[in-house]
Amino acid sequence: MLTWFLRRGVWDFIAWLKFVFAKPLNIKPPPATWGRIKPKPMIEAIPEVPLRNVMVCPRADIPKDERNWLHTMAYRFQVWLYTAYSPMQPGLPRIDANPHVALNRAFTGLRRTRFHAPELPAEYLGSPDLGSLAVRGPFACYTKHIRNTLWKW
Repeated sequence: MLTWFLRRGVWDFIAWLKFVFAKPLNIKPPPATWGRIKPKPMIEAIPEVPLRNVMVCPRADIPKDERNWLHTMAYRFQVWLYTAYSPMQPGLPRIDANPHVALNRAFTGLRRTRFHAPELPAEYLGSPDLGSLAVRGPFACYTKHIRNTLWKW
């Protein structure tokens, strides 16, 4: 569990830093000649992140006035870190079926200093098992069925 504590601490710190240093970006309307952005599966745009069902804008399609070298470098570092020190760890306990217990375990440390405590949407009230939402709810595109009750992020 010490490994998970450190891993989670690193990723909480990254989320906290991104929130602290985020500044609003003034984006002007695109010129009439600008074409449509064609989304691609994330694995095609960013091979280090093997998600096929998540669509993203390829870097080449991002308008020049919306690009920032510091953001690009921070993003590349974060993508590299996903492979070097993944935010996922096998062998952790199951997500508690009680949404309040699950939320208290997930929403800790630095997250509480910068982010508002999340509220459980009405659609999820009475849900029997938050863990099952990962394989049957809106987040199912992030999981892959391996066998019987085994799923992989």
